[in-house]
Amino acid sequence: MSAMEIKYETEKKELKIGALEKQRQLYIWLGIAGAVILLIALAFALIRYRLAVSRRKLAEEENHRLEQEKQLVAVQATLDGEAAERTRLAKDLHDGLGGMLSAIKMNLPQVKGDVLLEAVDVSRFQTALGMLDDSIQELRRVAHHMMPESLLRYGLKVSLTDFCAAVPTADFHYFGNEARLPGKMEIMVYRCIHELVNNGLKHAEATQINVQLVQEPDRISFTVQDNGKGFDRRTTSEGMGLRNIRHP
Repeated sequence: MSAMEIKYETEKKELKIGALEKQRQLYIWLGIAGAVILLIALAFALIRYRLAVSRRKLAEEENHRLEQEKQLVAVQATLDGEAAERTRLAKDLHDGLGGMLSAIKMNLPQVKGDVLLEAVDVSRFQTALGMLDDSIQELRRVAHHMMPESLLRYGLKVSLTDFCAAVPTADFHYFGNEARLPGKMEIMVYRCIHELVNNGLKHAEATQINVQLVQEPDRISFTVQDNGKGFDRRTTSEGMGLRNIRHP
């Protein structure tokens, strides 16, 4: 009976140990399952967070792109209006006021007629005719630079060659193909170079100006270099000319 009792107790303990082992394994599997579920939940939350961040960035980029498009449309409209106004003013100056001054020049000798003038009056009359000639030439120059006919007809190379040829201290060098650019692009580049050359003459007091234009199939670049005195950007305020170049 004692041996049977011992055997019974032993089997009972073994069964209890087996149950505890199974319970421990169950807890282990439950812990593993819980950890896996937690990891899945964390991964899902991380994915959702990244998607939200990505969507927010995309929305911000889209808003930025739309804002840039609005600015480009506004700038383009301004350029179109300014180009049209420049063309109109250049035509009015050249054909209107220029024609009137030329008619005055032609009629002045007829007004003089056979009237005998003293030497001083003759000198003054000739001086007035010379000043009138200078005014006509200056008017034509201003009209030409506002919207040069050569730019509209022949493009940047010809118009910039003519412009630099009219400036004794300026040299122009052109590299690349001679394909025509969009009209608005040509006007913008011409205006920037025109402003930079004028700044070199007027403010920098340059005696030598080098203009270089490089045109490639996918891009265009230009440089304007001079030997002028320059300026300190830290102490000199940005004028209208530089602002126009920065935002043509």
